[in-house]
Amino acid sequence: MVLGPRVSKFIPYLSLGVATAAFIFQTTVLYPWHHELDEAFHKLKGEQARMLKDFHDMKLKRFDELERKVIGVERRQDVVEQAAARRL
Repeated sequence: MVLGPRVSKFIPYLSLGVATAAFIFQTTVLYPWHHELDEAFHKLKGEQARMLKDFHDMKLKRFDELERKVIGVERRQDVVEQAAARRL
């Protein structure tokens, strides 16, 4: 498809206009939005680190509780075994 001489002369200006509009959009909309997203990302990262620490502390607390229960069961079992040994 062959374009006419007027259209052929108009295409570079159209291309320049589209490129200029894209550049203006990037600098006025996308660049500030990038900073907002970066700030939100850092906030989310901090919140995730806090939640992971809380979860880790909760797991350690649960392990301590389970360890105390196991020790209590072992002590009771030792007492029962000692009482059974005395009866024999």
